[in-house]
Amino acid sequence: AFAKTGVEVARATTTFARMGYSLKEATDIAKEALLLSNVGDMGVEDASNAMISAVKGFDIPINKIAELNDAMNELGNTMPITVAGLSDALQRSASVMSFTGNSYQETLALISAANGVVQNPEKIGNALKTISLRVAGSKDEETGEDYSEIVPKLEQDFARLGIQIQDTEGNLKSTYEILVEMGKAFKNSGMTDLEKTNMLETISGKYNVNVAAAIVDNYADAEKALNSALNSAGSAQKENEKYLNSVEGKLATLKNRADEFWLAFLNSETIKVFLDVL
Repeated sequence: AFAKTGVEVARATTTFARMGYSLKEATDIAKEALLLSNVGDMGVEDASNAMISAVKGFDIPINKIAELNDAMNELGNTMPITVAGLSDALQRSASVMSFTGNSYQETLALISAANGVVQNPEKIGNALKTISLRVAGSKDEETGEDYSEIVPKLEQDFARLGIQIQDTEGNLKSTYEILVEMGKAFKNSGMTDLEKTNMLETISGKYNVNVAAAIVDNYADAEKALNSALNSAGSAQKENEKYLNSVEGKLATLKNRADEFWLAFLNSETIKVFLDVL
């Protein structure tokens, strides 16, 4: 149960059907979007748009979408950020974060850690896009800016910290892994605050230093958030049950039933007879 009107359910299902999903697939995704709407105190349209970005960006199988809702709800309950804030930042960064090797759980963890200081999910989502592209030395398709030229400087900085940006198989580590490793390395590096700021500016750009610093300084929060996201099974469903049992949820359910009654009434023979009498 979702305490949503028939119109809201139909619109959500149609949104996903237009993307090429079968009716069953669109219905299944719509149910998760409606659940996200409830636990995140979001409009159905906003929840659907956020769901689209995450599912497409991270290539999440339909039978795994519930795990995304669980992760966001758990972090919304345990970290200094709302589910709506997580959805906003994830919607802005999903495709790039996935492209640069991050899972949605790692991305949510970085968002959560950063928001404890920055308190601006929109800025964090956009900043994570830039940071991950700079670390990868990739081109920003939206702005046309090519970050390949900063790779030598990044490699020099990371070498100073004893950080390898590639794993043992030669693949680029995720942005999450690199930032957490930076946080740990900074702790005992003996570097001055100015040196740390300059290094963070190289990795993030001038306008995103505060986001990078928030994550690196609070890397333990990112680790905590990732652990919570990975161990959040059933969180969203439990939250939805609380919502349905709340006054707001019961009123929404009552309104939905009333709408369905009057819709059925207006489409019945009863109203036709009534009009004939008039």
